[in-house]
Amino acid sequence: MAREKKASEIIFAFLGDSGYLKYLSAQAPLPVKETMRELNAFLKRVQEFEAEDAIGSVKNFLSELGLELESGAEGSLAQDPEAGPEMIKILTVHAAKGLEFKYVFIVNMVELRFPTTERSDPIELPDALVKEILPEGDSHLEEERRLFYVAMTRAKQGLYFSWAPDYGGTRKKKPSRFLVEAKLVESSKVNKVYKVESQEAKSLVVKKINPDITNASAPKYELPRFYSYTQLQSYDKCPHQYFIDHVLKIPKPGKHFFSFGQAMHLTLQKFFGLLISSQNAVQSDLFGRTKSQDQLKNNLTLATLLKLYEESWIDDWYEDKKHKEEYYKKGKEILKEFFAKHEGGWPKVIGLEQGFKLRIGGQLLYGKIDRVDELQNGIQIVDYKTGQVKDEDKITNDQKYQLLLYQLAAEEVLRKKPANLQFYYLENNSELNFLGSSNDITKMQEWVMATIKKIEESIKHNYFPHSSDPCRYCRKQDEVGEFSDIADFRF
Repeated sequence: MAREKKASEIIFAFLGDSGYLKYLSAQAPLPVKETMRELNAFLKRVQEFEAEDAIGSVKNFLSELGLELESGAEGSLAQDPEAGPEMIKILTVHAAKGLEFKYVFIVNMVELRFPTTERSDPIELPDALVKEILPEGDSHLEEERRLFYVAMTRAKQGLYFSWAPDYGGTRKKKPSRFLVEAKLVESSKVNKVYKVESQEAKSLVVKKINPDITNASAPKYELPRFYSYTQLQSYDKCPHQYFIDHVLKIPKPGKHFFSFGQAMHLTLQKFFGLLISSQNAVQSDLFGRTKSQDQLKNNLTLATLLKLYEESWIDDWYEDKKHKEEYYKKGKEILKEFFAKHEGGWPKVIGLEQGFKLRIGGQLLYGKIDRVDELQNGIQIVDYKTGQVKDEDKITNDQKYQLLLYQLAAEEVLRKKPANLQFYYLENNSELNFLGSSNDITKMQEWVMATIKKIEESIKHNYFPHSSDPCRYCRKQDEVGEFSDIADFRF
């Protein structure tokens, strides 16, 4: 495979064939979550390499990796702060000047460390050149005391001090004189951790913290900070599949139809971006003459559309060269029919990949609308589907809930009045149009809240059952040790 496939495809082949992913899914929560995080970070690194390397082979990747290691790189992987884990920022007091943090931990609060005994030889200025009133006493100690004050005032809500009597030396350590001066600790007592809580920076309350206190009832996995339609639909179809995709975040091999669909979406996004420019902009030539909107529209030819398709094409995850060529040809035919259908009557597009954040019942949801058109009586929300049109009776409520969610977001976030919701099926250039009633919107909101409640209960009790035994969404996993493609492709 390595002779013909890209590095990421080889990695996924190993992960599936070896049974490693299936093995990880059966492990304890915390170790497997850390492993998944590192594995996804590694795959992202491979993806970045493939975006720059024309071939993207294992040989080329290993060659580049070897050169990086020879140059002294340690091979560290970038962390995704959104994916967790919760992180701390470690910095010096000098670097913290002007910054604020919700919680601040000042560590090593022992004599000879803070204040430190390390002193650099200062370049002394003549007293006559110094305008400020010079402090009396040890200037180094005064500077350390000033830094201690700077460190404390970086905290907005909680301020923690920590020290230990034993750092591995022959002598026991004493608490910093700054803690003694602030009456946070008596020098004769051994207190390890203190917390100062501030209320509007007015009054300070000092509490001793017991480091042994833990929340035994805390769930093994964190609750999502926000939700998307994809997450909710995934859980609704199969809780176990949701667990794999959105809790463990086990990396999944790509599929050719995801590559194909992404290429088609990107092509149309670029083309309609040009259309928006032609509808809104009036440009001048070198002689100051203006080009009309009709002239700009004339530049939106079929040749332009096909060129954008060529630029947007993604050739990953196809079985072989013939398979890839078949889909590439299929995409061109679809776009030719798409152009012929809309030529001379292009919609007035006012938004592409329109993102939104919406609250339902106190829960934060986010999404992205493929296209927003302006109609005479409102807006039209369009969502592209790569497949063929389905009978309206066969479309389930949860599929309609996607556009109903977008309809609510358009009203409450975009402040636009929806006049039509449209699933656009690219394979045969067909449409399915409808508009949600107030009753439909209410049912969608009830589905959202009920599904979120189920997700939270599953996370709390660490229980993610199959929708059936085994469910059709996970049967492939049980049979060959791989995972189904029911959720969005992710790295």
